[in-house]
Amino acid sequence: MESINSKAEKYREFMEKVERTVYMDTLPPQANESVLKTGLDQFGDIKNISFIPNYMDPRNNMRCALVEMKDHNQAKNVIKTLTNSPFMIAGMPRPVRVLPVELKMFDDRPRKPGRKITFNWLEADDPDFKVTKDMKRAFVSNVVKSEFLCRNVLVI
Repeated sequence: MESINSKAEKYREFMEKVERTVYMDTLPPQANESVLKTGLDQFGDIKNISFIPNYMDPRNNMRCALVEMKDHNQAKNVIKTLTNSPFMIAGMPRPVRVLPVELKMFDDRPRKPGRKITFNWLEADDPDFKVTKDMKRAFVSNVVKSEFLCRNVLVI
């Protein structure tokens, strides 16, 4: 079992990684790892590039990536510069959106040390009970509609 200190250290390292990582959106299909490295080398050293697949587009045309820079100043510079000017790929300007990352974008995020998640069952007389019941009904309805469309419309 891991100690509290090692969990806190892992979380601190993860938060440092978050600070030095940028999110790049609307990347064209030509944007592979070497293209991104070439385009971003002017801002500093790139530690890692992770592409996020687009499962909604069967051709996977529009892509996103998490780009980890060497330090947070380089990441801020990438965001600042590419927000005001286009990203150049093979000499062509591309309208790529660059934003700071959010914690939920990482699959490997550790649990924050000391954080406890609690839950309570809702009683039928609770005001939130009806809202929760309506949300559940809407969710189930959307799943059924989605399954119907997948079976009947996409077969054509």
